[in-house]
Amino acid sequence: MKRIGYILILILFTFIISSCNKSKIEYKLNEDKESYYVSYVDKSLTSVFIQEEYNDKPVTKIGKNAFKESKIESIIIPSSIIEICDNAFDCATNLSNLFLSNNLKRIGDFAFNSCTKLKNIEIPNSLEEIGSYAFMYCYSIDKLELKNSITKIGSGAFMYMENLDKITLSKSIQIISENLFLGCKKIESIEIFNEVEKIENGAFKDCINLKSIYLPNTIKSIGRDSFLNVTASIYFRGTKEEYDSILNESKEEMSKLNIVTQ
Repeated sequence: MKRIGYILILILFTFIISSCNKSKIEYKLNEDKESYYVSYVDKSLTSVFIQEEYNDKPVTKIGKNAFKESKIESIIIPSSIIEICDNAFDCATNLSNLFLSNNLKRIGDFAFNSCTKLKNIEIPNSLEEIGSYAFMYCYSIDKLELKNSITKIGSGAFMYMENLDKITLSKSIQIISENLFLGCKKIESIEIFNEVEKIENGAFKDCINLKSIYLPNTIKSIGRDSFLNVTASIYFRGTKEEYDSILNESKEEMSKLNIVTQ
């Protein structure tokens, strides 16, 4: 109830100020000519009301660089938005409150990079893709629940989220991408589900507090430096022979970890 009340207050506030900001936010037609995207926002604004429709057509995207390096502090992404494009909120260092569209399908590369004040966000069930480095350097987020609708997460999407201590992975991803959790110093435990087939280079590098990792026997390869500077125990749901066969270039570093097999 408290969260709902906050959202209602924020909606009212942004709606009131929107009458003063109409000239400070611009919309352009998407390539399909049937919808619009947010193309420009005055960087000095701390709050913005995004319309669901413009010229009787839906607003479906937050455009590339639209809020980059802006002073935006709080924003509600309306339900018409299905994509937040690359670099949309890149280095918007004052952004602390974000409410995502419940129809959002894609978060682009570097979309929220270096949003250092951004606090915990609720990932919608509609989301399918998170781009590379999308939440890199988002220091203030301490938990993430990645819904099973997500099938692709780009390289380094959660790099250096130094306060992230709880992460629930999607059961629909097949690859733990390169440098995905590099430098996430507070994660202590992580479970990787049966759908995952590959852990790419540096995926958990420098996760220095990682104590336990649960790996399925569906994994076919573990890249180099995947667990560099990690001292965790690995609980592998398979035999020692199966485990040894997937190490590839990471064999030397993985030999230093405590391995528990079935």
